[in-house]
Amino acid sequence: MNRITKKIFGKLKDGRNVYEFTLKNLNGFEISAINYGGIITRIVFPGRDGIPSNIVLGYDTLDAYLKNPFYIGALVGRTANRIKGGQLLIGNHTYQLSLNNPPNHLHGGYNGFHNRFWDIEPDETNNLLKLSYLSPDGEGAYPGNLNIEVLYALSEENELKITYKASTDKPTPLSPTQHTYFNLSANPGETILNHDLKIKSLELLEVDDHQCPTGEFINVKNSPFDFNQFRKIGEQIDHKLLSKMRGYDHFYIFNKVEGAEKKAELWHKPSGRYLSMKSDFPGMQVYTSNFLENIPDEKNRFYQKHGAICLEAHFHPDSSRYNHFSDWILIPDEKFEHSTSYRFEIK
Repeated sequence: MNRITKKIFGKLKDGRNVYEFTLKNLNGFEISAINYGGIITRIVFPGRDGIPSNIVLGYDTLDAYLKNPFYIGALVGRTANRIKGGQLLIGNHTYQLSLNNPPNHLHGGYNGFHNRFWDIEPDETNNLLKLSYLSPDGEGAYPGNLNIEVLYALSEENELKITYKASTDKPTPLSPTQHTYFNLSANPGETILNHDLKIKSLELLEVDDHQCPTGEFINVKNSPFDFNQFRKIGEQIDHKLLSKMRGYDHFYIFNKVEGAEKKAELWHKPSGRYLSMKSDFPGMQVYTSNFLENIPDEKNRFYQKHGAICLEAHFHPDSSRYNHFSDWILIPDEKFEHSTSYRFEIK
C-alpha cells in the first residue's frame, strides 16, 4: 500500500499548482493536507460502526479556501491569537502590525502562514509530510527572515503529530498553531454541544472587551470554564459569562505536568470517536465556532454556530506585553522545536 498519495487540488492565479497529499495508515486512518496554507483538508477516521468518515470541516476546492476567512484547517503564524492594537514589543522597539481584526492583530495578519505557499516534501518511510516556508524580513511587518518547517506525521497508533522547527536572523515572535475544526460526529449538520470535553487546566487568561489578555489569570474551579472532568460542551455554553463571545473562545493554561500527559480530551459518545491531545506548548485556545454561522460548504450544507471545536495549542497570546507570560521571542542561533499531537481512538 502506498501510504502517501498526491493529486492536483487547484491552481493559483500565478500558475503554481496546489497539491493535496494524503497520509494513510493500516487502520483506515487518513489525513490530507495541501501546500496552500498548510491546510489540513480532511481527517478520516472510522467510528464504532467501522465506517471511515471525515471528522474535520473543510472544502473540496482551492477557490473555497482562497476565500476562507475562518482559518479552516490552516497553519497559523507567525503569532497565533490576538495582539492588542497590533503593537508588537521587542526590547525597546515597537513594531506596528496590521489590524486585520480591528482594533487588533489576529493570527499573523493579512499575510500569515494561513495563506502562504508552502513547499511539501513527502517522506514515505516515516509516513510524514515536511512543510517548509521562508517568511522574509518585514512580511506582515514582522522582523527577521524566518525559516520554518512543520512536520505532519501519522503513526500506526492513529496519532497525528505536528512538529514545528524554526530559525531566524533577527529576534522575532513565533507562536504557531494548527487551526483544524473538529467534529467527531462526522456530521457537519450536528453541533459539538453533545461532545464531552476534558482540559487539564486550573486557570485561563482574562481578556478585555476586545478579547486581548489583561495579564490576569482566572481560576476555573466551579465555573462554566471548568473542564477538569469530562463535561458536555453545551452544558453551560449559554452562561452569561460566555454571552459576549457567544461560546468558548478562551486560552487555557496547562498545569505544570510532564509533557507526555494528556492536556485535552474530546469524546463523541454516540460514534465512540475519542481524541486526546498532548503538547509542550504552555496553553491552548479553545474555540467553539461561535461565529461560523450559515457558512455554506460545497455540498449545499451550511456550517453552523458551534458546528466544530478548535484546540489550538500555542504560547500565551500577546506574550511580549507581559513579563509573566511565556517567552515567544525566537533569537538568532536559538533552536525552536515544539510539538502537538492528536491521537484518535474508539471508546
